Amino acid sequence: PGDLVSILAGTAVGKTAILQNIAHALSHVPTVMFEFELSDESMFERFLGHKANMPGFQVEDAYRKMGSMKNYGLEDLFKNLLVCTLAKVDLELMESLCRKAELKLGRPPKLILVDYIQLMQGPGKSRYERFSDIAEGLRRVAKSLKAAIVVTSQVQRKPADADKAVSLSDAKESGSIENSSSLVLGAWRQYSEGSECADEMTIKVLKNTRGSAGREIKCKWSPTMRITETNQ
Repeated sequence: PGDLVSILAGTAVGKTAILQNIAHALSHVPTVMFEFELSDESMFERFLGHKANMPGFQVEDAYRKMGSMKNYGLEDLFKNLLVCTLAKVDLELMESLCRKAELKLGRPPKLILVDYIQLMQGPGKSRYERFSDIAEGLRRVAKSLKAAIVVTSQVQRKPADADKAVSLSDAKESGSIENSSSLVLGAWRQYSEGSECADEMTIKVLKNTRGSAGREIKCKWSPTMRITETNQ
């Protein structure tokens, strides 16, 4: 509680999916997820697909055929999770919504997922100043709510032939993102031999105030957006 965790990754690497996997792994923890890019329908499809281990198109097809899925206990499947897809959310509104979430969750949220920081609203004369304030503010909100906040961040664009690995200084807009975080992870995907899609993901510990950094975790990426650690 009170910690800020940042996950740095490029476009289409799977930032939203990483947060979904965290929510799935910690399904017993009261959680609020702020999704600033995808719609309600997309998030419903993705979470249900992840839970049922189905690709999104199969979820959509099943829903069209059934017409409704109210009798499948969806509220019980996600009883500790609330997803907010409002746009133009700033720190004040985020904190207010998290406090109100207790009315639906039955207890205060202990995990807050934010996808992604560059889509948050905030004051500032420049983008650098704006996101510096937001990053530092997220840490304050985590302490105020006594919850852990996990936020994803875009990384700076690299040349097509550049190394895909993410470093601590790659966060887009502001160095305050990694400076304000107790834990920073970098994520990137690559093609495995003989594969036509980037089905391998590497997650690297870039900063860890409670331990050492540098560890790389090799993972498999599935069409259902499940991320599982390999035995390598």
